[in-house]
Amino acid sequence: MDDSVKKSRRNLFFYRLHLGYKPPYHILVCGSFCKQALIDKISIAEQLSECLCGEVRLQTTKCAIKEYELGGSSLFAPYKQLKQYDALHCHSKFKGSSKCLLQALTKTDTKTKYMIATQNEDLARKARQENIPILHIISRRICLDDIPQDFKTLETESLKDGKDKKVSKLQRELGLDEEDTESRKKKEKEKRKMSKRQEKKMIQSLDESVNSGEDLYLNSILKKSIDKKKRRKKKMSLLAGRVKTSLL
Repeated sequence: MDDSVKKSRRNLFFYRLHLGYKPPYHILVCGSFCKQALIDKISIAEQLSECLCGEVRLQTTKCAIKEYELGGSSLFAPYKQLKQYDALHCHSKFKGSSKCLLQALTKTDTKTKYMIATQNEDLARKARQENIPILHIISRRICLDDIPQDFKTLETESLKDGKDKKVSKLQRELGLDEEDTESRKKKEKEKRKMSKRQEKKMIQSLDESVNSGEDLYLNSILKKSIDKKKRRKKKMSLLAGRVKTSLL
């Protein structure tokens, strides 16, 4: 799993566990996002559902469509893309897409929880202040923005608490349990490598001291113990191999 995918899944885990987001995800799409997706040749619906591990419902606002319609030929392609999505009802007067999208995101009279897909930094900053998940394109990949700083401690606690059935189920669903086992295996491998390096250094230092004629008796005892340890390890691995073949 790619690092950016892992990060997005961890952020999604938090939003689902603590802020009540669940599939199908309702996403308000900004014209700037469509424009970048067309430049990077990204299929928005396909990559979003892959990023969020679930069904997505893409929506926009009439003001967002209007802004790109008035933008002329340079914005015609993103305008065509935006027109494909369901347009939410907004105020009768045109106020610009950023204001309109932010108003739709922060509406309190609806049960729908929205995410925002945008490349507009000002809109993203304002949405972040309202704890709304932000999706943006980085290096030709759609990513879910970091969780708000205020919730960082809450995130680490929730990831540690694997005993809760809801937490462990959600981790399995998002593939985060596989990631944990992978990192555990990696750590174990590094520990084994470290112990081997230490053993080699010990043998080298013993050889040096033997050659210099210092503490010959003590060095021979230490060398014997290391050889014994090596033989024991070899014996155990052979035994494990025989058990495995007998089980097969």
